Amino acid sequence: MSTRPEPDSDKLLDDLRSATSTDAYLASMPQVDRSLTGYLRALLAEKGLTRSEAIARSGLGTTFGYYIFSGERGCGRDTALKLALGMGLDLLEAQRLLSRANQARLWPKDPRDAVLIRAIDAKLTLQEADEELYRLGFKGLMDD
Repeated sequence: MSTRPEPDSDKLLDDLRSATSTDAYLASMPQVDRSLTGYLRALLAEKGLTRSEAIARSGLGTTFGYYIFSGERGCGRDTALKLALGMGLDLLEAQRLLSRANQARLWPKDPRDAVLIRAIDAKLTLQEADEELYRLGFKGLMDD
């Protein structure tokens, strides 16, 4: 499964409205794994990372990280953001990761989120992103 491209919602809505029946639409609808674990597996493959590399780069404890990747545990927003930075995700991938973790997406009107968006866009490491957060007076991701 590739992390991109996902079907555009507007296109899917057009397809749904033009379908001859609901059954026909559902039969033709692309299947996308919306689970956190499925998305993480796809990201690992796309980025050429192992689980242990992703966990280490994300600053997570080994056991906790493996629980997230196996689906035994969910993750909070800051943990998902640690994964995004640690895995070198772009903003779209990070937003999808947050959605699959059932967490709020990054919002540019929120000052802390704005710093994190810039950090992701600049491909900062987790440590560099935390330094930028601290410099600007915000709680770091590694503070928990």
